[in-house]
Amino acid sequence: MDNILARYNELVSLIKKYNQEYYINNISVISDYDYDLLYKELVNLEKDNPDIVSERSPTKLVGDIDNSSVVLDKKIKHQVRMYSLENSYSRDDIIDFIDKVKKVVDVDVKHIEFVIEPKIDGAAVSIKYSGGVLVEAVTRGDGVVGEDIFENIKCLGVLPETIEDKRELIIRGEAYMPISTFNKLNIDREAEGETLFANPRNVAAGSLKLLDSSKVLARGIKLFLYSLDLGRKFNNHYDDILYLSKLGFPVNDNIFKFSETDDIMDSIFKIEKIRDKLNYELDGAVLKVNDYSIREELGHTSKYPRFAISYKYKSESARTKLLSVTYQVGRTGAITPVAELEPVQLSGSVIGRATLHNNDEIKRLEIKLGDTVIIEKGGEVIPKIISVDRDIENIDGRDIEIPTVCPVCGNALRSDINDVKDFCINRDCPAIVKGGLLHFASRDAMDIRGFGVKVVEQFSEHNLLKDISDIYHLDRDEILKLEGWKAQSVDNLLEAIEQSKAQPFHRVLYSIGIKHVGRTATKLIVKQFADIDTIMNAKEEDISTIHGIGSGSATTLVNFFKDDVNRKVVDRLRSSGLKFEKETDLLNKTALDKSFVITGKLSHERQYYKDLIESYGARVSSSISKNTDYLLAGSDAGSKLKKALELGITVIDERELNTILTVNS
Repeated sequence: MDNILARYNELVSLIKKYNQEYYINNISVISDYDYDLLYKELVNLEKDNPDIVSERSPTKLVGDIDNSSVVLDKKIKHQVRMYSLENSYSRDDIIDFIDKVKKVVDVDVKHIEFVIEPKIDGAAVSIKYSGGVLVEAVTRGDGVVGEDIFENIKCLGVLPETIEDKRELIIRGEAYMPISTFNKLNIDREAEGETLFANPRNVAAGSLKLLDSSKVLARGIKLFLYSLDLGRKFNNHYDDILYLSKLGFPVNDNIFKFSETDDIMDSIFKIEKIRDKLNYELDGAVLKVNDYSIREELGHTSKYPRFAISYKYKSESARTKLLSVTYQVGRTGAITPVAELEPVQLSGSVIGRATLHNNDEIKRLEIKLGDTVIIEKGGEVIPKIISVDRDIENIDGRDIEIPTVCPVCGNALRSDINDVKDFCINRDCPAIVKGGLLHFASRDAMDIRGFGVKVVEQFSEHNLLKDISDIYHLDRDEILKLEGWKAQSVDNLLEAIEQSKAQPFHRVLYSIGIKHVGRTATKLIVKQFADIDTIMNAKEEDISTIHGIGSGSATTLVNFFKDDVNRKVVDRLRSSGLKFEKETDLLNKTALDKSFVITGKLSHERQYYKDLIESYGARVSSSISKNTDYLLAGSDAGSKLKKALELGITVIDERELNTILTVNS
């Protein structure tokens, strides 16, 4: 009995810990499958030994978590409790679920309809409309109490501002980060020398709890709504979902309704087959009883509804051999280990490399060269190694040599405990110089067309570029001497460099490449300080008081401008004609309270127009709704143009955009 009690207490403690990490810290410490094995073991222990069951057992509550560490401090009790879903992993599990439903329900079982829909891998939220307007948004939390995220959800611009239905509605949904956005975010973080995010779900869940709504908006979080919990229009779930769509809410297109088991399973596997083509993560399908009256008859357990179950797809993984480990040097000097693998097929592509993140990850995995490893592809910039297959012996396994000097320049490394990485501190390291040049010219920075990797490598090799300020002092005749360059291609590059001088102050500041100071931070800093001299002379406390700027960013910014070399680079860029102060008209103009959507091919990148429109105080949304004021449409505009015309929204071109902004300035 002592052994049983000890195991019981161990399971309770473990599951509570995993719940805390998942529900509050947004970290999946173990896989869903492994979690479910532990949970089922706990359920069986309690079933066989009812005398040992604790009232605070995780089987009694959704989550059972400690909310004391949540960033947001306003808690809201759910009007409609948000339950978790029981997981299943096989056809037999689904058949058992359907059979249980049919045994309980006192109707013709042949006519019980089930709805099958994707299980989005994001963060569950509850939103409330009253009087036709959004009035509340809450995280799931422990299912009974969640955190207030109203401002963050409202700023996303993905929900209709008003709806025709004036009743009180409570709608459940899933917040998620598109895979393309996640990949771009991690690429930016890698360039900044920052730790990569693990997966889109963690970023979405964590973003919703940020105190600064501008950072939430910058991360491009989206929503799918999948349940009308209060204010139902029809007697079944499927028709209510269609109703939500007609009201303008974002609803997933891949929803099916069937009665027969074979059709249900076909729908589950149909959703699985399209996973690789979707721009969002899903980890399974959800099976729900359609009729609300049957749901009421089935009821709930203390943790799960009896009328729904999730079918979890197997993780996309593969086994291969670790051949070697190379170390990359980012533009901030961050040293990142990359696993070189025996090529293997995974998710439709051949994989030969995988991230190891940092040296701590190598130690955690206890990985050696020659090991057979399991790799997984789940929204990462490149796949990751999740474990070592210990069943396959590696007799000749060798330890991975962790570098003590920079693998590119041979300079000493410095540890940074905050980044869990080592850094090269040689500012003249070729990798750091190259990374800085590429960052400066990148699309989200100065956007210099044609200034890519090959150009940077060639120009650096011939000593035409030593730092970013040299870009504006390139000599036409010197470039023409290089292999592969002709007069027209040189002129095109120099013209692109000249055009980049028109980029606004916040982009120039971001382009310089200050560690931990990204695009959103530079916008906030420029909003507070009118010119570069004010920023360079600001104290750490002046910067850290800006809402949305952390102490780490403030420290690196101040330290950056303490360096005379960095100041000289800024002075040289300024003398080249780059903008290092806010334009007067942007300081004085009245905010334009309008909503824009951008579509089609335009003469500049979409980010250019987004920055321009937002600089006038207007909003830019990714989707058309009846609350959209203008659609900025270029050539090859597709479904957004069609929808705008159907809704009677004003469609404008670039010339008309400039007129609208000028008139309202």
